Amino acid sequence: MYYKLSNIADKGEIESLYSIPLLYPNLYIPKQVIDGLGEENLWIRTIERPDVLSLSIWGLLPHGYDGDWKTFQQIKNTLNFHVDSLKDDI
Repeated sequence: MYYKLSNIADKGEIESLYSIPLLYPNLYIPKQVIDGLGEENLWIRTIERPDVLSLSIWGLLPHGYDGDWKTFQQIKNTLNFHVDSLKDDI
């Protein structure tokens, strides 16, 4: 499984590619290595706001989970998962 990716693109290139702006463009920093195990940020397009690229944390949390992200990561790794596991309890 892969826990790292890279994004060294200029923010103008990203906005041009997707034809939508970054929600918080001043927070965009190109990174050679983005480490999912380090709780790093990614830019994503969401269903709630398809008109912008929003800042997010790589990984999933169960609906209604209000605990600490680090605690949940020790219970279940959601950086990579099989779609069938979304139906399982933790």
